[in-house]
Amino acid sequence: LDSVLLDIKDGDINKTIKLALTDIYGESCMTVDAGINIKIKGTKDGYFTKRGEISTVGLTKSDTLWVDLIFEKIVENKFIVIDNIYYDFDKSFIRKDAAIELDKIVALLLDNPTINIEMGSHTDARGSDEYNQKLSHRRAKEAVAYLISKGITPSRLTAKGYGETRITNRCKNGVTCEDEDHERNRRTTFRVIGFIKGTEIINNGDRS
Repeated sequence: LDSVLLDIKDGDINKTIKLALTDIYGESCMTVDAGINIKIKGTKDGYFTKRGEISTVGLTKSDTLWVDLIFEKIVENKFIVIDNIYYDFDKSFIRKDAAIELDKIVALLLDNPTINIEMGSHTDARGSDEYNQKLSHRRAKEAVAYLISKGITPSRLTAKGYGETRITNRCKNGVTCEDEDHERNRRTTFRVIGFIKGTEIINNGDRS
């Protein structure tokens, strides 16, 4: 991408060495000192912020080092599955392994302060529709509460339980499936439902 703003820091002291923009070829080049760890953050309107790292520690001669930042366009209302978010059976509290994955969402929100997201929870088809709807909503609310506990502004977050309304395979009511097939439907998702363009906040998501 062209016109990406690069914040290039000495990672050891967290000090910006240079701010630069990528050129029409999506590249930027600079000279850095030996013996330092370098952190790079790239930002561009309409894309998720990306980070990269390189190090000149241990280099004994001049060389060219490359860092590839692959940017993902922010698409509103696109459901993105968060891997490895599991809950104990019939429970909604956040387990330690789920917290590790939710911390990645915390980092994403901190790196992209202009977006608002919906945290969604989905169940498999076992149990009544009504019960699964309530259970998924509790789980989504717990995920949102965790993000808030990590410093994310509550107004940027919406919790939504989808119950069993978005089954991803054949395992619907009345269909016999293996446990692992049911597990694919017990997932947590997020989607961008609003973002800031200039000073205008755009919200298109269903915040019910």
